[in-house]
Amino acid sequence: MAAVTGFMLSLSGIWEFWPITPEEEAAGAEPWWPEFAGGRWQPIRVPGHWQAQGVDHAGTAWYRRRFVPPPLPADRVPYLEFDGVDYRAEVWLNGHYLGTHEGEAEPFAFRVARALRPGEENLLVVRVEAPLDPRPEHKRIAKGGTYHWDCLPVEQRPLLDCPEVPSSANPQYPRPVTNPGGIWREVRLHYRPPVHILRVDVQTWLGPDHEAADVVVAIQVANEGPRPRRAAAVLSLQPDNFVGDGIAAPPAVVTLPPGLSTHTLALKVEWPALWWTWDRGYPHLYRLAVELQPVEPAEGFWAPVRAERRIGIRSFHKDPEWGLYLNGQRIFARGTNYLSAHFLSAVGPEERRRDVALMREANMNMVRVFSHVEPPEFYDACDELGILVWQDLPFQWGYESTPEFIARAVAVARGVVEQLRNHPSVVLWCLHSESRLHDYNKLDEALWHAVAAMDPTRPIVKDSVLAHPGDPPAYFRTLEDLDRFTRQHFSVLWNGWYWGALDDVEAYRPYFVTECGTQSLPGVETLREMLSPDELWPPDWEAWRRRGFQPNIYRRWFPREAPSLEAMVAESQEYQARFYRRVIESLRRRKYQPTSGVLQFHFVDTWPAITWSILDHKRRPKAAFAAIRAAFAPVLLTFTLEPVGDQGPGTGTADPLSAGPAAYTLAAWVVNDTAAPVAAAALSVTATDATGRVVLEERRPVQPVDTDASQVVARWHLPGVRPPLTVRAALVDREGRPLATAEAEVTPPAPPTGEIPSML
Repeated sequence: MAAVTGFMLSLSGIWEFWPITPEEEAAGAEPWWPEFAGGRWQPIRVPGHWQAQGVDHAGTAWYRRRFVPPPLPADRVPYLEFDGVDYRAEVWLNGHYLGTHEGEAEPFAFRVARALRPGEENLLVVRVEAPLDPRPEHKRIAKGGTYHWDCLPVEQRPLLDCPEVPSSANPQYPRPVTNPGGIWREVRLHYRPPVHILRVDVQTWLGPDHEAADVVVAIQVANEGPRPRRAAAVLSLQPDNFVGDGIAAPPAVVTLPPGLSTHTLALKVEWPALWWTWDRGYPHLYRLAVELQPVEPAEGFWAPVRAERRIGIRSFHKDPEWGLYLNGQRIFARGTNYLSAHFLSAVGPEERRRDVALMREANMNMVRVFSHVEPPEFYDACDELGILVWQDLPFQWGYESTPEFIARAVAVARGVVEQLRNHPSVVLWCLHSESRLHDYNKLDEALWHAVAAMDPTRPIVKDSVLAHPGDPPAYFRTLEDLDRFTRQHFSVLWNGWYWGALDDVEAYRPYFVTECGTQSLPGVETLREMLSPDELWPPDWEAWRRRGFQPNIYRRWFPREAPSLEAMVAESQEYQARFYRRVIESLRRRKYQPTSGVLQFHFVDTWPAITWSILDHKRRPKAAFAAIRAAFAPVLLTFTLEPVGDQGPGTGTADPLSAGPAAYTLAAWVVNDTAAPVAAAALSVTATDATGRVVLEERRPVQPVDTDASQVVARWHLPGVRPPLTVRAALVDREGRPLATAEAEVTPPAPPTGEIPSML
């Protein structure tokens, strides 16, 4: 039974489903025809991906649903609304072809006045395409992270080196094995009024010193009648998540021509409450409302219509040197890469909100939505909890470089921007994840022009692996040119996993880090749920590899076999935690020199897998979650150890841990990412060396730490010590209240390896 709510009829529930074979389609099957009697139909639930309901199928599937709509009121117009179909849909109602839509996440609708039979049985038929592309480096499917990513089930040869290089000749290239498909979000029949508001798009502009803000609103209105109508447009703003005064603009009379029209309204807000990240303030949100009231009822009566949208007032920009500024204040981004699940319908609104809450618990202030679009509730949670969103468009690795595909891809990109541009949390568009040369030169340029035209208020990043000063080059003539540029401006840090060594971070000077990390095993409980006893221990490497594990790379860091599953889990998780402590603390000590942020890779497993995540697919945390929470603390206490006479990071002895006792300088740093000075008064430190000898035990006064700064607050000369040092420390204010603590193993850095991978 379909549920009727007001003038909406929900079509969620059990549908008929036919995963059709190419042979059946070639034989001339026509399931859209109302009298069609054939087919291998089976029940399926809508919304939901078919793979999430146990259907192992790639390609085309047909859906159909019979329903009886209520009588159509005389002043209403029927629309069929889809919130999301993955990936391409064609729709028929009672044999009438309504149209098509491409893109996994964008809502779409059809006017069905000619096709609908109110009060009678209707037949709705949807053809859904979700094929596997035979050329993964030249895809014709405008999808990214949910389809083609090495954190998904992929067919991949054993890895000896970095798996993703911009070359279709790479025999290690991951091949997709599943393309999520289905009507995965709500479907409804909506009887809309004769005048209705289709879209409300908002831009906010902050004045000097934030004394006032201009709120500019563009409304798209549909007038379903044959004549123009005049309306009084009333724009108002009320606090949504805080207490304050509302404001309304004087009514503006607008003329609504038949069909679609766009109208611009404006409102000035004095002393606005600004949207901030949680670590810089409070994410104030307003409820914006637009109401259209008839001015001349004699032209045809219509009831007032109203649309609401939640907004935040803020400014955000990126300077040519990658400085990020929120409401005029420079910020350091601490964050993660995120995709909630391989099949997005498998995760509900509350689970997504919990994920965002866990990001905040881990002291993150930014999330990169990796090469896809999450459902609206995710962005709502980021708005509410004060988390910045780096939004990727759904493009990952290689695509077909034809005019036809580029035009389709641009249409998908425009749909993403239109859907998300009103969220205050969304602050940046990234066009392509790990672009290939042919895409960089053509597809990405077309995407740049389209996105910049639609939204000139947000910065654009052309390629996720490049962070460089100024605008990106428009093209590269050869792959060698791209390789040289990439080596100079690489924004991913895999030293300590795919190449190089962990200490290489001390010599790394990126403008921004979009990815960094290592693989680690999930906990023993999760592994036992994922793998059969025969696969679990001793490890069946092929079974582990099918779950995403990289045993060849793992053995580089752990050449000795672990004595037990528990020991292997512990060593992998401990190394991942140590990696993040070392990398994040090092980059934060050198904040803005030139690094403006670091995003770890990645947050949660999208399926039962062994990957780089810090939460497994059951949301059970690995050891790295706590390590990142400590390393991302807004006020961080961290230490460095340098040989006396050393000239800087990374220039110590080749193997400082094997050397005899020597003289070192221990330095205590405080990194302050907040908008206020840290009122530090005293620092207590205890340090023991590798022999267990206490080499330092002291409490000393220290000076306050500046706003948004990284500075050394104390140094000690320690002669005759053998590293590593185990350091325990606490920073307190004048009343003895703790401001920051540290418990860490501190080692002198080894010389950098200088390894940066070639893109060739």
